[in-house]
Amino acid sequence: MALCGLKSVNLMNETVKILGCHFSYNRTLQQERNFKKHISKIENIFKLWRMRNLTLEGKINIFKTLAISTIIHLALVTPISNDIINFLNTIQKNFLWNNKHPKIKYETLIKNYDRGGLKSVNIISKIVSLQCSWVQKLYDKNFHDWKIIPLHLVSLHLGKNFNFHSNLQVKLSLLKDFPRYYQEIFRSWSKSFSSPVSLTSTIMSQFLWFNRFIQIGDQSIFFQTMSNNDLNYVGQLFDNNGKLKEWEVVRNEFNLENKFHFSWIQLIDSIPASWKRTILNDNGDSKNLCIFDSHVIKKNQIYAINKLNSKELYRLQNYYDDYKPTSQIYFESFFETCLDWKEICLMPRKVTVDTFTRMFQYKIINNILYLNKKLYIFKKVNSPLCSFCKSNDETSIHIFFECVVTQNLWRQLCLLCRQKLNFPKLTPQSAVFGFLEGNNNEILINHILLIFKLYIYKCRESGTVNFLSLKSKISKIRNTEEIISKTSTQNYKKFCKKWNVVKEVFP
Repeated sequence: MALCGLKSVNLMNETVKILGCHFSYNRTLQQERNFKKHISKIENIFKLWRMRNLTLEGKINIFKTLAISTIIHLALVTPISNDIINFLNTIQKNFLWNNKHPKIKYETLIKNYDRGGLKSVNIISKIVSLQCSWVQKLYDKNFHDWKIIPLHLVSLHLGKNFNFHSNLQVKLSLLKDFPRYYQEIFRSWSKSFSSPVSLTSTIMSQFLWFNRFIQIGDQSIFFQTMSNNDLNYVGQLFDNNGKLKEWEVVRNEFNLENKFHFSWIQLIDSIPASWKRTILNDNGDSKNLCIFDSHVIKKNQIYAINKLNSKELYRLQNYYDDYKPTSQIYFESFFETCLDWKEICLMPRKVTVDTFTRMFQYKIINNILYLNKKLYIFKKVNSPLCSFCKSNDETSIHIFFECVVTQNLWRQLCLLCRQKLNFPKLTPQSAVFGFLEGNNNEILINHILLIFKLYIYKCRESGTVNFLSLKSKISKIRNTEEIISKTSTQNYKKFCKKWNVVKEVFP
């Protein structure tokens, strides 16, 4: 190297930079060189954005755009330590909540809109999905030189027919010759994409080898000769009637020698008894639904590996969890009924494009719209009573439904629109979540209700409301939406469909 004019690099004490990423045998040094500069840059960006009055959703979008995007390239080519991940999580939490205690759990925020979340970034899942998208690239039909080494290592140590699958469990000793980044991918895949199966089709589609549910002595198994002879899936062990095949049938079908008879006995004994019963009871009806190819199973749904890009892998990790937000549990207990949370959560996104209004309703749904009752407990106000009637504690249900002042204001609004709009009867539930009955003008009615609630909330400081002021507010919002809608013909048609029925009421 010296003769060529190239500098010799000691990779135990230094790093070499390739395409913007530092590589070294010194893992601590590599992590520091790769991430220290980026994290410092992220912190400086957030210092500037904290000065702006952003909504919670706005902050989430800023974090996605200006923070997590800076480490995507690094996550694709190098391992990321737990310390870095924890630090990124801390930065995100402090930015979203202004260095205060979070009001909504992290598990709620990372969910999709229809499940009560705001699509906040699950940093661990994001990094895992980026790393594991390597699997899709490795097994696509396009050849690239970089595939030679990993495919050789996989074939040498895990068999030529090895598949990444849902319940992968590979002994660490088999991965010792793999580069550290590949080892990290195997660990991430095994940890993040394990999923129990109960349907006959998903059981029979299970890969036999390195499967955490198919074990001998608490260890997953791998019989290389059987795998090389194309015996690789649970469904191949059973006949068309759901019964286990006899050894003679298997031996002839997969060209196995008699010396593998004992291995065959071990294999069928390691198949969970519950799987055998399920397959037998099916009588072979699901045989044609099996997939004997690379795939992932999540909640008994099968996903082909060649379709699992980083976006899909991220969705699989977060969409199917059973976590239920505490606010949903509270409201179902309060109203003593099961609620259509998908409709409730999506309603504010359907009725308005204004982020501030959406976040106002989001606070109500998550029970973090702090009114006098709670503010009094926090010692922020001198009285828990309603800002208008002064007769009852101020809660969401009281201020939007029970208060005589707001009741009168709502009554005036209904009378104004009575010739054009038929407002459903306001109830405690609809006052909180909106009208979900599927009215012909549901979007407009719920938008007006949302404007009404936001107006009430802003008038708390003065303690008075004015009907003409509310009417003017609705007209202003209608006019603003009209201006925005004129950017495209389709948007203008939607605007007209929504507002034309009351265009004379709110000019």
